[in-house]
Amino acid sequence: MIIRVRPMALAQIVNDYENDLYGKDFSAELSRFAHWLDSPAYFWSCATNSPDEEAVGSIVGVLSILATTEDSARDMIFGGASECDLVPWARSSEGQPVLYYSSYSANEPGAGRKMFRASREYFVGSPLLADIHPAYAFAIAATREGEAHLERAGFVSQIASYRGRYPILSGNCTTFRIAIWKELMNCESSGAVVRSDVYTAA
Repeated sequence: MIIRVRPMALAQIVNDYENDLYGKDFSAELSRFAHWLDSPAYFWSCATNSPDEEAVGSIVGVLSILATTEDSARDMIFGGASECDLVPWARSSEGQPVLYYSSYSANEPGAGRKMFRASREYFVGSPLLADIHPAYAFAIAATREGEAHLERAGFVSQIASYRGRYPILSGNCTTFRIAIWKELMNCESSGAVVRSDVYTAA
């Protein structure tokens, strides 16, 4: 099994895989994600069972995390905006980044753990988030295995639902129990922002 981080040659295949996995309410043409594909705020990886980078049908796991702005996150959570409408967070953005856990699927033992390690290495080592403390993290309509992972990590189900029918889970430094999420959020760093609320509509 090979873990590939931001494999551009597989972008279309991964997008098709996610569209099939999550259904029409979350499906989108890859072209609508053009502003994310080249952004350092977008971590995506896949686990494949083939050494051929372009092997169709070789994907056995996908993990995607987007660092977006607080305004974008609120527009999605409360206004029903789509993933394509999210704005990548940048050092010049106002406010703190929000980590949106947009996709997780692992069909082989160990795939999820390896992809999460890769995400930690990517974000923790990225100059984008150096000395930056994300406000919170959230997920919408996770797969069953993804939801189980999030709940073990310390994500909490929210009263609000996306578009009135999809569950929202979120968490921050006060709720996370798993080290990888504490590291992604810089929870142990000096000066880390710890919010008692997970998100607010204000």
